Amino acid sequence: MWNEIQLEKIIVKRLVSRESRHDYKPEVNYLYFFHNNEKVEINIDDFDITDDQLAQLLKIFRARFNNSGVVSF
Repeated sequence: MWNEIQLEKIIVKRLVSRESRHDYKPEVNYLYFFHNNEKVEINIDDFDITDDQLAQLLKIFRARFNNSGVVSF
């Protein structure tokens, strides 16, 4: 599965109010990646993990996969 995932990262989007650009703009955190060349965004705000913790886990598992010797096609 990791060989099908590319450019994984945590992104932050600000929600903009149509009524006023000066209103409070809440931030929403997403796990962003490409899977089989299709863009995927998953809202991670409801997960029981911080965005920093998830970013660290992504680095760990990507490194493990890259060092595993699994050949991607």
